[in-house]
Amino acid sequence: MRNTTSISFIFFVSVLISLGQSQIPPDLQLQINTLVDEFINFHNIPGLGLSLIKGDGEILYNQGYGFRDIENQINADDATIFAIGSISKSFTATVIVRSLSEQFHNLGEIVLDIPIRQLAPSYNFTLGDRYRSESITFRDLLSHRVCILPESMGIFVDPFGSAENFLYRQRYAPQVCQFRGGYVYNNAMVALASNIIGHLANSTFDVILAKLFTDIGMNDSTVVRQSDDHNNMSNRSVPYYQMDGQLHRFNPELLKPVSMAIGSGGILTSARDMAKYMQFHLNQGKVGSDQIVNPEAMQWLYRASNLNVWGSFRTENAASFLDLTYSYGLGLDLGVYDGWQTIYHGGFLPPYESFMTLAPGLKLGIFTTFSGPGSTQETEYHQQRLHAKIFDAVLGVNRSDSFPNTRSISPRFNDATILTKSKVEKKPKLGNTIKIEPGDLVGNFGSGQSGQIVGSLRLNDSGVLQPYLSYGVWGQAWLIQVSNTTFLADWDSDVVQVFATGTVPPDFQLFVEFWDVDTFGLVTGGAQMGTDFVRNVTLDQLPVVPYLPDSCGLTNFN
Repeated sequence: MRNTTSISFIFFVSVLISLGQSQIPPDLQLQINTLVDEFINFHNIPGLGLSLIKGDGEILYNQGYGFRDIENQINADDATIFAIGSISKSFTATVIVRSLSEQFHNLGEIVLDIPIRQLAPSYNFTLGDRYRSESITFRDLLSHRVCILPESMGIFVDPFGSAENFLYRQRYAPQVCQFRGGYVYNNAMVALASNIIGHLANSTFDVILAKLFTDIGMNDSTVVRQSDDHNNMSNRSVPYYQMDGQLHRFNPELLKPVSMAIGSGGILTSARDMAKYMQFHLNQGKVGSDQIVNPEAMQWLYRASNLNVWGSFRTENAASFLDLTYSYGLGLDLGVYDGWQTIYHGGFLPPYESFMTLAPGLKLGIFTTFSGPGSTQETEYHQQRLHAKIFDAVLGVNRSDSFPNTRSISPRFNDATILTKSKVEKKPKLGNTIKIEPGDLVGNFGSGQSGQIVGSLRLNDSGVLQPYLSYGVWGQAWLIQVSNTTFLADWDSDVVQVFATGTVPPDFQLFVEFWDVDTFGLVTGGAQMGTDFVRNVTLDQLPVVPYLPDSCGLTNFN
């Protein structure tokens, strides 16, 4: 495991730098800076970017707080670049509605509900059953209603080698609910949509995304690439994670697996660029006097496409209020905050976390992003709560902290909990019927959806042969036998930095559990993650079309 730089960072005082235009009443500026300072200190955040816009320049506040690089004492500013994770999905959806409205201008919004196979017959769109393969639309892909198992481990350990391999393997994902029967957050489906729109445009998604950046004037913005030398790239914030109460420099190579799914989570941008992006949305696709995206097509993004209700209602408590999400649109969540329509999305690419909130009725946009040490979503002071406080400050609403007094109606499913939510049922244990010997782990094991794992025996520090697992670029672990059929993973790579960011619960443990001597699953929290790994199975042995010609929907959930 690589050495990391340890930084004692017990108390934080923010450093304010503004290189862009700033127009904000001094009392509001003080309120916001106080809120951000509290948030930074609460979470031990190294560097944070903020954008706040209202109206057509009535308020414009782009600000950097803290450090872009702690070791070299380089301040963060409004040009500092952060990874915004799943906020990238809103860019992908915008690119797609723009392209579809231009290419199929006579169809209108119905183009979103025409099967991919009809819109792009040469793409050879294939998933795990005939019904989905023949019926799935862009609306399905962009609103998380495909209902197949999300890939949940490979996105961190990088076993795929290319975006093409990653997307191809999704045809082997089992269903977790009936098609269009639920909300199952799936990064791969949005990445697939981005790949298809590139094909339809006779281009690539990267090229048409770059054109959107240019047209909006987002000159700082780019995407994560395999060729990146993150630490030596201009204005990039250094990522940090926290362990034992101290901040440590995060290995930026761990960001690169997202390059296989740029459309789902791979955008890098600055606070000042996000101000332009939010203004673009609030102005219905217009930048200055230029209509970049048809205003009718912009409305497609904000249309309820998949029911996903969670949040809180008012109660008899006088301090309570309505804070509700009611649906997912296209790459965006749709909600109501104290009676105001809200359009928003969060993003988490460990250790970076970001959040964007739009309130069209107020022409208000709020964006925050920070470089670690990890997700705030499972804490009492999460990023959406910070946005609510800023929202109230802008409106001059004085609330006592009412969040703990609201009545939750549903838990939130988000990027930070994908590992624990995206599971299939674990198979029955074999008990004492067999005993897996360390040598049984030696070999190549394959999963159609999740890639290849290599098992071997290596000499450990005590000079004893011990089972060792290699899964992709980052998934290396010593295996410790804890029962006849089960082994515990003791990680031997920098992937532990990812796990330290709140991607998984603090007590996260991964087990390799054998169903027979040739088949095992990756198990955590009592449930299996992903599909089985089978000895000597490789991708070229699996059927290209994983269903029979006369079949219909999937019935096998395993």
